[in-house]
Amino acid sequence: MRNVTECQQKLIALGYLTPTNEFGARNDDGRFGERSLDAYNHFRATLGKGPVVAISMAELNADLFPEEQPPPVKHRNTVFGNLVLNIALAALLPKLKGLSPMISFLTGYKTYIAGAAMLLTAVAELAGATIPGSESFTPLQWFFAGLVTITLRSAISATVMQIAALLGVDVTKLPKV
Repeated sequence: MRNVTECQQKLIALGYLTPTNEFGARNDDGRFGERSLDAYNHFRATLGKGPVVAISMAELNADLFPEEQPPPVKHRNTVFGNLVLNIALAALLPKLKGLSPMISFLTGYKTYIAGAAMLLTAVAELAGATIPGSESFTPLQWFFAGLVTITLRSAISATVMQIAALLGVDVTKLPKV
């Protein structure tokens, strides 16, 4: 990513910012002030974009140096990935139908199911499946989120049981969470 001075030099090279101001000071001084913003907004107008009052370095770099921007991440839609996803859905969906009255059956396991779903999402994404709604995380992030969900749930349950046992509470009579 380019810094402010390099962005100002690009605006100078393109003719939107003068090399020096009326006092003779250089305009590529590394401070993106009013003059630089005005030049940038004129540049944006040539791209068909509206003016801005504040700008991030990422947006500045994307506009001024589009050739240096990484290509957008595209999820691969492979036969193997879709097969994994379809098998997982085929195995889970029949078991989930009609469970709303029996939701108490899942008491104590809902967190594990959520963690397992995150791990399954990671595996399916790594296999190349495109899962709608999962674009906000990478497969590695899904994997670790699932792993953390499962292990923290186990650790918290174990810790609560240990504390209860230390306090003399009969842990066999505690409700499952």
